[in-house]
Amino acid sequence: FSAVGGVRYENTNQSWQSDASPMTTAGVTGSINYFDVLPSLNVKYNLTDKQDFRFSYYSAISRPNFYELVPHTEGDPDADYPEYGNPYLKRSTSDNLDLRYEFFPGALDQLLAGVFYKSINNPIEYAIEPGAAGNTYILIPENFGTATNYGFEFDATKYVRNFGIRLNYTFTNSDITTTKLLDYRDASGNLTHRTVDQTRPLQDQSKNI
Repeated sequence: FSAVGGVRYENTNQSWQSDASPMTTAGVTGSINYFDVLPSLNVKYNLTDKQDFRFSYYSAISRPNFYELVPHTEGDPDADYPEYGNPYLKRSTSDNLDLRYEFFPGALDQLLAGVFYKSINNPIEYAIEPGAAGNTYILIPENFGTATNYGFEFDATKYVRNFGIRLNYTFTNSDITTTKLLDYRDASGNLTHRTVDQTRPLQDQSKNI
């Protein structure tokens, strides 16, 4: 039985100055300064000299990239919506749990099977929002509440002399609840709207890999 714990301290300091016009544009200049204390714990228990269980917990952050922050109004000219930057984005933080069984029957052979769970605060995803001009809509990165991401993974490697085969599979289930604006026609046929909550997977998250 062995355990290793620690704490990492990170300070983030970002600043920028752009040529966005007019100069009153939100985020034409900006600075972000924050710190994070990120604990971690790794525990290993040996069943035999070839088998063990591993448990880990760690706290992590994911910063918005520069392109997401600066107030650009570019993107693919053939896209359905123009893409905007968002200078008010916050970093995403997460708490991560992993439990894994490991078996090493040979020098190069291995069998790994594990489960994982992640709680993500302020995940960054893209939203379609009304633009400033009339009935236009824009695509913009935003922070959305709290998401969960959990599943299991399997990895196996087998060698016969110099020939090896490797198999791996990961199942991931993610969900987040966000508010949507629903357009519909009332009993009189008038176009109106209301807000509804929708639970859905995270964007760009494949369930089976």
